[in-house]
Amino acid sequence: MRAYIIRRLLLMIPTLFLVSLIIFFLARLIPGSVVDEILANQMVSQNVLSREDIEEKLGLDKPIYVQYGIWIADLFQGDMGDSLWTGRPVTESIFPK
Repeated sequence: MRAYIIRRLLLMIPTLFLVSLIIFFLARLIPGSVVDEILANQMVSQNVLSREDIEEKLGLDKPIYVQYGIWIADLFQGDMGDSLWTGRPVTESIFPK
């Protein structure tokens, strides 16, 4: 029984890795671009950033494998980033104080 539980726990590691890859890349395949959406919303605000500035701020100017590495490292540290719309940390939105 103990061997079964250990084997199952060890099989969770590659499963979670594959699920994280699928989630990350499916989010990149969604039609449209978050940068385009931010640029469209900036037309009504005072601070206008260029496409390159927004991509740099979001880390989209880096290769996709580097983006995944940063995303997974931040996730392990409990940092889910900031909301694109409110600017507040996502963890505060999920777990309000």
